[in-house]
Amino acid sequence: MFDRAIYLSKIAVLRGLIAIYLFKIQDGSFARFDRDMINANHEPGHLFLQDGGFARNLMEQANIWLLDHPDWAVRTCESVEFKMSSDSHHFAHFEKMTFFEEDQTVRQRYARGFRLWIVQRSSVDFAAGCREQELGYFNVIPKLQSAWCGKPKFQTMDSVLDDFNEVMQNSPLKGKILTIETLRVRFSPFERFIDPERLYYVDHGYKLFIFRIFYEKGAPIDEIIAIEDFKPEVLSETDPALNGPQYEDFTVLTRKVQNWCTMRRSDVRVCNVQTLWAKLKQGHVDSQRMFFTEHKDHNVRTNFVKIIRIAYAHPSRESLVYPDQKPIRICIRTFLPVQLSTRGFFSPPNFELMSQTRDRIAIWILENNVRVISAETCPVRMYTGGERFEGADATYTFNTGGQNEHWIYVLRLFLDGRYPGVPPEMDRSAFRAWNQDPLVVNQPQPAPASNETFTFCCIQ
Repeated sequence: MFDRAIYLSKIAVLRGLIAIYLFKIQDGSFARFDRDMINANHEPGHLFLQDGGFARNLMEQANIWLLDHPDWAVRTCESVEFKMSSDSHHFAHFEKMTFFEEDQTVRQRYARGFRLWIVQRSSVDFAAGCREQELGYFNVIPKLQSAWCGKPKFQTMDSVLDDFNEVMQNSPLKGKILTIETLRVRFSPFERFIDPERLYYVDHGYKLFIFRIFYEKGAPIDEIIAIEDFKPEVLSETDPALNGPQYEDFTVLTRKVQNWCTMRRSDVRVCNVQTLWAKLKQGHVDSQRMFFTEHKDHNVRTNFVKIIRIAYAHPSRESLVYPDQKPIRICIRTFLPVQLSTRGFFSPPNFELMSQTRDRIAIWILENNVRVISAETCPVRMYTGGERFEGADATYTFNTGGQNEHWIYVLRLFLDGRYPGVPPEMDRSAFRAWNQDPLVVNQPQPAPASNETFTFCCIQ
């Protein structure tokens, strides 16, 4: 049981903005919430987006909010994507945890926004004279090397990082890197250039990985960045259930990450941990490839393997050190939304909303005094691919162009420390292929009253 006030949880959408989620953790020293920056002008709970929106406008809105609320600071950032409806209204319900994709003969539309995970500053920060945050970001896009024979060829990941670090050494970034995100951008082969600033995308089967780097503006820091990828090893070339290869499970992959973090000295500053689906081609996973396509043929699979990517910064000169920097003890927890009903004949079960899911995660964070490194919102196949058998932690999956698919969002936290498992109604035991009755769960209970003052913040 925790003895602090739990949180204030509300969702509001007001003239072009925003969902807000706010809660406080056990020791009372700071609070965490995530804030969705969405370009919305439709009914509550829905995102209505006209073409021509730009991501940088959302960051401007975030900075205005941070300026007005100097007692809050961003811990980590992520770009989130929502499936838009296939009707003429083109809206996305960003509170709903499931969505449906038609086969690839139908063009799928998607909207994108920012999710900022924020902490409340402590009295120590104010005593040290910390000023309010001002955020910035930029996109690092691989160079197009050739476009012959139909498919373009782009730089490899290491080449992109080398170019970026060379620029940073000659002209250091004016600020501190918060998050190094690997972002998948959808584009058309007929587009003249790739524009990651767009908030509205149509899926043409062409995908490019870029780096989106969020930073806190301030004094220059002499740092360069690096990436470490962790891949599962193949255990069997043929799994009868999957009709495909079998790979090490997610727990084994997690241990590889833990071992790496344990062996690293305190000379690195982890800026993000995330999972990615890397395309499997001729039995080989090449995480250096920044571009890939998905087959549209009804009878051809596109195969993927899940990797865990750590993005980190380290001093560009050996003489520089990070004061009081300790190796992290990585811990990964995946939270499923709570199932409310049994699967229908043609439809998936009903689930709690995004805000309700975050309420439950908030309680777990409060009870365990959790330190978050990074977080991700992951769309997961429900009845197709490898997820059909292994759920959200599957390490192998596949897609066929002619297949309709139901998807569900899960939230995954990357933590520093050792923590217990998630509540049973939100972990793997609740998965059961989404075909059975929901687990009987208790509703989250409010914390005892305290002298804490709660506020609900909306931007107009």
